[in-house]
Amino acid sequence: MDNFKFSSKSCHKQRLYPVAPFLTRYLSEDLILGGYRVPKDKLVVISLFTSGRNEEYFGEPERFQPERWLRDESGRNKVQNSFACLPFGLGPRSCIGRRVAEIQMQFLLSRIVQRFHIAPTSDEEIDIKLRMITTPEKSIDLILRHR
Repeated sequence: MDNFKFSSKSCHKQRLYPVAPFLTRYLSEDLILGGYRVPKDKLVVISLFTSGRNEEYFGEPERFQPERWLRDESGRNKVQNSFACLPFGLGPRSCIGRRVAEIQMQFLLSRIVQRFHIAPTSDEEIDIKLRMITTPEKSIDLILRHR
């Protein structure tokens, strides 16, 4: 799996396009959030789509930069706040299939890139829909050529 080091960091494109764009939680205690008091037992919706684009946590957030997830010389993660990117959630209600999904993504991405040159059929920007899951507005067509 060491050969997958960089591809595993590339999977953090989920920061910009999380499959589930929102987390919901009922508060177990009162909370002050952004200067507002939110009482216990209220439903809070957290936008992963927005937090993944926050310049405070990710310099040039729209830029694909997988090396931002590599550790520096001291072994520290270069990302300032590890809670800024939670594509699988956090805590006891986090995605039970996280490790399986990560391994599958790493393997699939590595195999495709090893075997094919990949190019889009168009340079047109594709809008996305944020619903229960993040989906493209229309199909994404690619050209794959054997290496």
